[in-house]
Amino acid sequence: MSTDRSASLRSRKTASSSAAEQTESATDTASSAAASLEKSAASQRSSSQPTQGIVPSHRLSRKTSAIDPASAAPSLGFAVASFLAVRFFSALFNNAGDCDETFNFWEPSHYLLYGFGFQTWEYSPEYSLRSYFYVLLHSAVGWLFWPFFGYNKIIVYFATKTILGCCSALCEVVFYRGVLHRFGGSVAYYTFFFMIFSPGMFIASTSYLPSSFSMYGTMLVFGYWFSGGSLNGLLATIAAAGSGLIGWPFVGVLFVPFGIDSLRKFGVLRVLTWAIVALLIWLVPSVLVDYYYYGKIVFPFMNILLYNVIEAGSHGGSTLYGTEPPFFYFLNGFLNFNLVFLLAMPSILLLLAFKKWSGTLQYLRSNIDLILYFSPMYVWLILMSCQPHKEERFLFVIYPLICLAAAASLVILLNILQALCGAFLQRTASTSFVLKLGAVVAFVVVFSFVALSFSRVISLNVNYSAPVLTYTHLYTSEFKGGKFDDIPRKGDVSVCVGKEWYRFPSNYFMPSERFHLRFLRSAFRGQLPKPFAPLPNGTSVIPKGFNRLNREEMDRYTDLQGCDYLVDMDFEGQAEPHYIKAQTTWEVIYEFPFLNSSKSHWFFRAFWIPYLSNQHCEFNRYFVLKRREKT
Repeated sequence: MSTDRSASLRSRKTASSSAAEQTESATDTASSAAASLEKSAASQRSSSQPTQGIVPSHRLSRKTSAIDPASAAPSLGFAVASFLAVRFFSALFNNAGDCDETFNFWEPSHYLLYGFGFQTWEYSPEYSLRSYFYVLLHSAVGWLFWPFFGYNKIIVYFATKTILGCCSALCEVVFYRGVLHRFGGSVAYYTFFFMIFSPGMFIASTSYLPSSFSMYGTMLVFGYWFSGGSLNGLLATIAAAGSGLIGWPFVGVLFVPFGIDSLRKFGVLRVLTWAIVALLIWLVPSVLVDYYYYGKIVFPFMNILLYNVIEAGSHGGSTLYGTEPPFFYFLNGFLNFNLVFLLAMPSILLLLAFKKWSGTLQYLRSNIDLILYFSPMYVWLILMSCQPHKEERFLFVIYPLICLAAAASLVILLNILQALCGAFLQRTASTSFVLKLGAVVAFVVVFSFVALSFSRVISLNVNYSAPVLTYTHLYTSEFKGGKFDDIPRKGDVSVCVGKEWYRFPSNYFMPSERFHLRFLRSAFRGQLPKPFAPLPNGTSVIPKGFNRLNREEMDRYTDLQGCDYLVDMDFEGQAEPHYIKAQTTWEVIYEFPFLNSSKSHWFFRAFWIPYLSNQHCEFNRYFVLKRREKT
């Protein structure tokens, strides 16, 4: 009994001694980690002193770590060339996936260029929710290319998208330059890669939508803001005004932190002067243009605010066009940014907690600066998530900010990893091993992001390119570009659509006014667009048969007997007739596969994986039917 008690006491003493040693060891390790973090930050401070209170942009030390590629930040020339090249491919392969883009923007542009096109209720002078000034800016591109390609409207269409891509690329360079100047080479390096390769930027950069236009403005505002100085402040104010007044008025929420910072630095009088100048630059021409087309003084940016905010309770507002759950944007964010979106979410917390240990971010003067720079992304996400009606394009304006936030998070996490590894492995591993480990982690993150991004872009083209290819076939092969009056036959030709009306890419894919898109009634019970009245007064005439309640108007439909061609997609369980089965009336002249989402695996339809996606996805037939000649 005594022996057992002695053994027990010895055991407890040994355990207590062991625990004390482990506690001391853990304390030493934690102290070493903290010291390593401070040492890493001090080392970076000594090697890259700021110029004028911020991180130097180009003249950073060559002796940078493997996970801190400050010296590898692309030059502005390389950035310009890279953005232009990628946006050119976007112009060619980014399919218009939004019927708003087609009928609210491409069609009015086509109408101003060629004299015919579809009008939506938002362009009726009775409501005037859309600005012709915005449309005119894009139509001017068509007039620019008219002498060279006016005979081929598809070329004009893609040329316009190419110019949009060029505009986006130049705005991206301004944003990149500002990030380089304000946050240093490391953050700029990753921001550049994330913007170049993200599917979200690929889509938004060449979309003909106000949210894309406002995204351009967002990049200019933040790029000039980050660059600092009075002149850049004025340019940022002008960009903010254009983004809100001509693009999308709701985007003004993003620029509140810029306004607060400008008031702090430059005072009320100067900022007020900038605002007046910016308003005059944009309001005067837009009011004059809209007065010319509407025949009266209108302020579309005010009308769209009233419709969606003030008057929404009386008529339903945007909820008439569908609602989505609160998590919609988080799923959408992952699809368009994958790992980058996950990195972006905790950015402000990481920055506030670990900024002082980062050699590239510690020169931000205060936490207030961090909150002003990074809070707009969160404010916008929360604001949009609270709205019942949600669409992918509503997030376009913060796509560049997502890339910046993710880049800042990655730099902070890599700095922490470097310091922790240096502390825990200081006795068993060399400094070069720690740096290489960090480089491997950075490479894995970036490579995984790029691989998933390519997979997403390929998936979008493989799964959803059928409509553009189908109408291109009609234009070039069946209608011969409209060069001959008797092809496919003399007189007017009717191309009909039923449930596939919203995938019509625009009248740019109809050779001339001789070719008409007609609507067959389908299960859709909302309001369809109708042709504009003839020029020159077609935009100022109040058309009949428009309402703001998205109520179906029966004057939009044609009879099946009047259709020469029919574009459709056939699948089981559809409410509409199976036109393709009427083989005595119709013949299939072209078809292309289109994804059947309901019968495809969610991952393999979202990301294209060689062999596996084909095994786990099903496709419907997207086709053109031609009426058989009577014998």
